[in-house]
Amino acid sequence: MKTQYFLYTPIQQSLKRGQDNLHKWFETGARILDLYDYPLKKLAKNIGKLSSLLISGKFGNYMEKNELLSAYFAFFFPQGYYRTFFVLEEILRLTNFEPEDNMIINDLGTGPGASIFAAYDIFKDYNPVITGIEKSKNALELAKNIAEKQRIKLNLFHGDFNKFELKGEIAILSSALSEQKNSLKIVEKIMESHRLLILIEPGWREGYEIIMKISDILKLHPILPCQGNVCKIRGKDWCHAALPFTLPDLTVRVNSLLSHKLKYIKFTYGVFSSKVSLKTKAPRIISPKIREKGKEIFIVCDGGEVYKIEKLKKQSIPDFDYASCCDLISFEGEIKGNAVRLKSMRLLK
Repeated sequence: MKTQYFLYTPIQQSLKRGQDNLHKWFETGARILDLYDYPLKKLAKNIGKLSSLLISGKFGNYMEKNELLSAYFAFFFPQGYYRTFFVLEEILRLTNFEPEDNMIINDLGTGPGASIFAAYDIFKDYNPVITGIEKSKNALELAKNIAEKQRIKLNLFHGDFNKFELKGEIAILSSALSEQKNSLKIVEKIMESHRLLILIEPGWREGYEIIMKISDILKLHPILPCQGNVCKIRGKDWCHAALPFTLPDLTVRVNSLLSHKLKYIKFTYGVFSSKVSLKTKAPRIISPKIREKGKEIFIVCDGGEVYKIEKLKKQSIPDFDYASCCDLISFEGEIKGNAVRLKSMRLLK
């Protein structure tokens, strides 16, 4: 999956930074696991097996199996890294959150370390204290080995994160709640002991519904991506990000062998806080570009309302051409049927 970077929008700039930073972590882990000598067809088969397990929800402690840990790292680790990298950068860009020296970041359900390495890359200038908790000894050992080879200090603990008492600035749960549904009941406690709670789930309806359930429990609407608004598509559809991203060459090669090929990194997320607020509110693109005869379309969420904006192919609106999912925009147009026909559009930096 190759992406042409124009570096025109904050999203595209974030994509490029994420790609550049991911490389060292992925290369280190892939060499520890000997993935470059692993038969690609066998790796693709194991990725297919793992994907089926994750979809079914009957996966157990799958990372204790070496072949599934290797499959996870080759295919899902790059996606997990970028999801967290993207969300953390968006927090810095769109909210009034101010990082502090020696700030404490807790990653619950660390796996082989995608989120802790993303957090390190974002906040390393602040000398953060990063803690990861993981129930799989196999995955935790891989994260430790990667950190040691990259000569960074992390606090990594084996166990069930439900049983730890943690406090800090940021708590991250990436794909943790869908894999440990019994953890929903402790999220309120985690929220009380952190300034920011970041939930990231796969871009399935189930992941979206988990985040909406947490919103109900906390009696808070996510400040990102929902900008504090009530989601008005709940029960009818589900919202998720779909972003192009240049994956590592090994992942690209194995992706070409899969029956369901990865075209976008899809995920749903929610950032919760009663202490951090947005710098600005604006309509947000929530779909990839949709091409129809004679026109191009984006789906937009604006104050919880969801609708289409469209540009005729003969129109010249450069910011529309450069835009991608998750961009914030301003625009003028007129209603045409069930869409807004654009007269102008501007990407918000």
